[in-house]
Amino acid sequence: MRSVVRWAISAIVAMTIAACGGAQHAIVRAETARDAPRRALGESALTLDEEIEAALLASEACDMQSAASCAELAARYQYGRGVEQSEAIAARFFERACNGDHVSSCTWIIAKSLEPDSWRVAGSTAHASEVLARACGEGDADACATMRHTKSAVKKVP
Repeated sequence: MRSVVRWAISAIVAMTIAACGGAQHAIVRAETARDAPRRALGESALTLDEEIEAALLASEACDMQSAASCAELAARYQYGRGVEQSEAIAARFFERACNGDHVSSCTWIIAKSLEPDSWRVAGSTAHASEVLARACGEGDADACATMRHTKSAVKKVP
């Protein structure tokens, strides 16, 4: 069974990479109809072995410059899905994803920069702000909302 799941996950990644014109837009996802009941109960859609395999595939795709896969890997580290939980490692992958213009990752960086004693890397918030501004200009409502929230939060800081 596990080899079938591994093959299916690999096939999904390969088809996504091919359909999107390369690894740049690959998204590592492994969902099947059998996962719906587990998701409805709030459980992980994947077994631990499948989570580990998905993390490995996301890492490989991230190494091939897929911003979406770097974001997937960051979330896995943030929540400890298939990898050991680590906010510091998650932050590095969110930064890589943001550098690849992944808007949600840039939003995470901006949100973290507003937290006291949070993780910061010089230049990350500047690039993240640029990406959000560009996304907002292209009509991304979430990016615009993040920018408005950020401006109001910065004004409240003494």
